[in-house]
Amino acid sequence: MLNSTIARTKFFDLSKIYIANRNSSNLINSIIHLTTKPILLFPKDFIAITMDCVIVKRQYLTVDPDAFLKISSMPSYPNDKQNVIILNKQENIIDEVEYSDNWHFHLIQYRRCFFGKNRL
Repeated sequence: MLNSTIARTKFFDLSKIYIANRNSSNLINSIIHLTTKPILLFPKDFIAITMDCVIVKRQYLTVDPDAFLKISSMPSYPNDKQNVIILNKQENIIDEVEYSDNWHFHLIQYRRCFFGKNRL
């Protein structure tokens, strides 16, 4: 599922990563810069990207309380379906996944966070 660009990368500097979605014309839309602070994400590390770390930490078991990145805004990711796009600084697609509502775990109530994992 990982493309060749990701497979060759040993870590990501999140200050050079953007997230986005697609609009109704299937064009990349709502590009959000994750952070200006250099944060390295290494193989098998994970980070929760959310607009409200406190709520997520209160509602879910937190194994690593430092593995959260608070951002001020997030692209729209409706519950029914959307594309989650990860871009580099040049706005080239690093990875993309199209999800649908049947992927949701029905006991999760708070949906304003996106969990990703660097599985290298």
